[in-house]
Amino acid sequence: MTFLGSRFENFRIGGVPVEVELDLEICGAKPEGDRPYLEDTDFLDRVERQLEHAADTKGLPETLEKQYDAKSTTSTI
Repeated sequence: MTFLGSRFENFRIGGVPVEVELDLEICGAKPEGDRPYLEDTDFLDRVERQLEHAADTKGLPETLEKQYDAKSTTSTI
């Protein structure tokens, strides 16, 4: 997988400009032995930390917070 050439320009949600903060290190190094990323504990740990950080976001509307909480508790990671 590569993100080469990917970019956000004038990114908006519901017409509101959004500033995106990318974690370009989320994938990390290629797993040993050509293992899939979803079998790599280091990758899964980084994803879990990112989910925890997102879950702690303050100021979300209550309906979105409930939707996020429901989806994140059913995560397969």
